[in-house]
Amino acid sequence: MFGTRRRDVEAYCAANPEYAREALPLMEANAKAAYSRRGARLRSRTHCKNGHSFAGARVYIKDGYSFRFCLECRKADDAKGGILKPAIAEKIKTALKAPTATISGIVHAGPRHLVTYVALRAYRRADPKIDKLVSGVVATHAARWQRRRLLLLNTTQSANNAMIISKSAQCFR
Repeated sequence: MFGTRRRDVEAYCAANPEYAREALPLMEANAKAAYSRRGARLRSRTHCKNGHSFAGARVYIKDGYSFRFCLECRKADDAKGGILKPAIAEKIKTALKAPTATISGIVHAGPRHLVTYVALRAYRRADPKIDKLVSGVVATHAARWQRRRLLLLNTTQSANNAMIISKSAQCFR
């Protein structure tokens, strides 16, 4: 029943059970068919708007919706990185020279956000000084985490050893 309200259809089906026996399965089948047709035009595409094949395209789910994108177009977009501005390049260099600098502090949202990851890669390709600073920050950050990991391991092992010693001391009492 096209264009009618659900409660009106339910009331009519309650009043006419013979009609309901025939109509309700048909209405459910129509609803399923309509749901499966949603997005059929997009699913049936074999090539992107630039003519690249969707064979091997990646499928992502964001906010409950799945979508595909062309790998070739994505590579081209990543290579661009936007317009490189000298003032931003200087801000990046200054931020990377700070002793507590991290890459996420530069590229993530917030008051210290300067550029996106894609733009930072473009700046690294364009300016060897930025590339060297980024490499230094990454190495320093990795070294910090390695030291912390070792400290956590040593602390855990010490605690385990102390527990083993206390249990063995209890056995000898």
